Amino acid sequence: MCIRDSFTTDQLIELYEVFDCFCDSRTQTLRLPNLTHAITNLGLEKKNPIIMGIIYEMESQVKDTPLSFDKFIQEITNRLGNPTTQQGRQRIFQIVDGEKKGSISFEDLKNLAREIGYNISDAELFEVLKSIAPNSNVISYADYERHMARRYDLE
Repeated sequence: MCIRDSFTTDQLIELYEVFDCFCDSRTQTLRLPNLTHAITNLGLEKKNPIIMGIIYEMESQVKDTPLSFDKFIQEITNRLGNPTTQQGRQRIFQIVDGEKKGSISFEDLKNLAREIGYNISDAELFEVLKSIAPNSNVISYADYERHMARRYDLE
């Protein structure tokens, strides 16, 4: 499976738009310090702490190495977690379970939706939670794994 398969077409377009705004037009590469500097100056790090944490983590490891768009996507996927691998799914679960409770609550889902700019009502979000964990008010890791296996046909 290709790394790009981890994203929808719309997500790839959004990521490319961010990349294109900050990349060097001659080399078509991005240096993460330029991106983090701009995000900090615009005050966006408080609006999206999960995404900013991932970008800061990338910057600390990649340093000032120029990244092509494909490498940028690969680095994001490595940190977000590739949903088609067990390690990737664990990483995604840990990101959403920010308080490390071992479960994902309605509030965790609501915070995630707000942070990524996904407009969803409380009723719809509760429906999502119940579709993943029908017998509980939280999503356990086992519930999450079952859901992801169905979604990505991993069974």
